[in-house]
Amino acid sequence: MTNIWVALLVCGCGTSSTPLDAGAGDADADADADSDADLDCSAAGGAAGSVPVQGCGPPSPADRLPLCADDVGGCMRDEQCMVVSFDDCCGFDLVAIVESHEAEVVARIPECSVTDPGCLECAPTRSEPQCLDGRCFLVDCSMGCY
Repeated sequence: MTNIWVALLVCGCGTSSTPLDAGAGDADADADADSDADLDCSAAGGAAGSVPVQGCGPPSPADRLPLCADDVGGCMRDEQCMVVSFDDCCGFDLVAIVESHEAEVVARIPECSVTDPGCLECAPTRSEPQCLDGRCFLVDCSMGCY
């Protein structure tokens, strides 16, 4: 009977609350870091949804970029819109945003961590940012822009 109590005490001592608490803290920190990395657009008009994004061809709708509705909406004139690239390595994924949101949007663009990313050579379609119905769009100007 004494051997069983000794075994229980040894096993019980090996699993103290300190490592469990530390692991829980790590999991909490990991969850917080993940949630901070996710874009929260609840105070910025919701997610932007589909916006024209340009790579090698003309702009085409995409919803993969971390943009809030306020990042692309709220313009009144074309001059309030600007173009940023979400590809810090090769300069692709061009999108039109409201100029006053440049700092916030640029802060979400991951830095290029590749020494030689091997970017594609392509001639992008001539495009420009325009304000259409209060929202910034990247517009294909290959046939001329108005």
